[in-house]
Amino acid sequence: DFSDILNLTRQLYESERARVMEPLVVGLTHQIRQPLTVVRAAAQYTLETFKTTLRSKDFQETMESIIQNVDTVNDVIINLLHFSKPSPYTMKKGSLLELLERGLRLVRTQIKEQKVSVQKEWPKDLPATLMDEKLLLHAYVNLLVNALQSMTQGGRLTVTASCQENSVPPRVCIAIEDTGKGISKEHLCKLGQPFFTTKNGGVGLGLAVAEGIIGAHNGKIHFESQENQGTKALIELYLPS
Repeated sequence: DFSDILNLTRQLYESERARVMEPLVVGLTHQIRQPLTVVRAAAQYTLETFKTTLRSKDFQETMESIIQNVDTVNDVIINLLHFSKPSPYTMKKGSLLELLERGLRLVRTQIKEQKVSVQKEWPKDLPATLMDEKLLLHAYVNLLVNALQSMTQGGRLTVTASCQENSVPPRVCIAIEDTGKGISKEHLCKLGQPFFTTKNGGVGLGLAVAEGIIGAHNGKIHFESQENQGTKALIELYLPS
């Protein structure tokens, strides 16, 4: 049966990936995270200690830039760790409504800095579902950040969600849409492939990690895009019967 062969191939790939990457990533993570923690703590302390006495906008922006860039590097490390050795999932019943709101709060600084407007629409009675809240939030934020990175000159971020209880199986559909530069047809089919990226300095793991996490939550994701018009990430999370 072709599906059995496909599943076996996927399992062998995952096993080999973990065998090769795990020792390398764990070692690198330890070596990188320790100095990053020191740098971030020092920048945060300096900012809080001197921003009221120096009253220098340039000083404050420099310290905030250091902190922001450390956080960016740390996010890359987290994605790399999860890709090489996916974290164990702790599934509990949780609120998708709260998760959607929390994710937007986590990227509000980037939204403000890039002068992006936000449009959100979902029902207040969006059903709860089984989830690992920390990991599903991580996937959601990865998708939000990806959308924001395509709108460096401003734009509109739209997040919508709806429940389709009459579908078989019943599901919640979440859409994250940006008005950025879009993706060519040639590259669209490669989204989610590990280490594929169209961004300068990008690693190409954010979408791969997000896709893996959503798949582990009994869901799937696909993308629609047109160049110079924007991109939409469409997530379907199947609800337990």
